[in-house]
Amino acid sequence: MRRFKAVLVTACLALLVALGLTTCDQGTKKVKIRLKFKPGMNLAYQQVTRGLIQVADPARQNTLSKEYVETTMDISMLVRRVLEDSTAEMITGKKWRRRVRNMLDQTTTDTVREDLEEGESLIEYVKPNGRMVGVEFASDTVDCSLEYLEEYYEQGSAVFPDAEVGQGHSWTQTTTVVLPDGPVEASTTYTIKSFARERGYDCVVVEYDGVMILPLPLHTGERYDVISGVDNITSKGHLYFAYKEGMMVLFRERWVLHSDRTIVRKEADTLFGYEPGDTIALNVGIEYDVDYYLTDARWP
Repeated sequence: MRRFKAVLVTACLALLVALGLTTCDQGTKKVKIRLKFKPGMNLAYQQVTRGLIQVADPARQNTLSKEYVETTMDISMLVRRVLEDSTAEMITGKKWRRRVRNMLDQTTTDTVREDLEEGESLIEYVKPNGRMVGVEFASDTVDCSLEYLEEYYEQGSAVFPDAEVGQGHSWTQTTTVVLPDGPVEASTTYTIKSFARERGYDCVVVEYDGVMILPLPLHTGERYDVISGVDNITSKGHLYFAYKEGMMVLFRERWVLHSDRTIVRKEADTLFGYEPGDTIALNVGIEYDVDYYLTDARWP
């Protein structure tokens, strides 16, 4: 019995030491977060987004639309080449399936719409630290603003520190945005929370919380023209980065947009009484829960 107790005490001490070493390792471990690009590298991701989109005309107290949207997007990334300064040239393609439920029409069962779409391919230029230094569309027939996209990437993409980082390290990225009323600052704070095993990879877990402020450029559409507006976006979540392989593995976030936009209608809307040429000030609200995760990784 005395021997058994001695063995038990030894085992308990060993367990405490092991736990202590584990805690210590989490506290002292440091890694350098870098994207490790190679020509011919292929990455595939899936993004699942769920949430509400609502558009209102406060002047007329009209809710023009309210939809619950579920979108599943398949994303492919190919590293076409790596330049002499280590910048990667990547081709990114997107296909998505969208399921939309009209939340204003509850009187019929035919309130769900399903869409299958393919987005324009992008050519992106990315530094190993994550900084996006250039983006362009692969074709000339794109109904989207490159200026807006560049601003989104600049404010919303994490740029990792130059030095090794460990648990508790924090940094903030700040961008000055020029609005008609004057310059404002948009910023996101990143914090190393822990290290974890995720989808078969050793990852550093980064918590982030930030605000993006995106002026809307003039835009000509089929039904209306956007003549002014600002998107205010808050995002809060966690990203998992495989530091040995140098790639994003997973992120989960809460993404909320509030926007005031001024549009000019091109066609009549008998339901809400709008005529062609009417100038309307709209409020747009979007609340999304986003899951973005690696589905395949292939190296040349």
